[in-house]
Amino acid sequence: MDKDKIKNILRERGVRPNQGGVQKAKSSSEAAAENKTDKITKLLGNDIINHAAVVRNLTGEEWTDNSEATNRSKFRKKLNKMTNDEGGSYSFNDDEIGQIEKILMGLSSTISNTIGRQGR
Repeated sequence: MDKDKIKNILRERGVRPNQGGVQKAKSSSEAAAENKTDKITKLLGNDIINHAAVVRNLTGEEWTDNSEATNRSKFRKKLNKMTNDEGGSYSFNDDEIGQIEKILMGLSSTISNTIGRQGR
């Protein structure tokens, strides 16, 4: 198939060559990790969740050697996927996502044990 024919087919489908319209398919593990991150981000978007309290419970070298203000700032940048100085974006790694899940599940468990399960 010649180049012009391929361009015409792509144009008909709404894909613009050299415009980033064609994306590489994600593996199932990448998609699952992204889905998990999106769920955590959505939960943390609730104003009731105190981000500072979540940050105080994070462990690891990246979180223990800084001031609380620095950690809160870093957490906000990662949560909002802000751009860093090198042009990349801040994001939580798998360990951080796991820790945040554990913190939120602990909160959920505390609420369930204190108030009880309503509606069940």
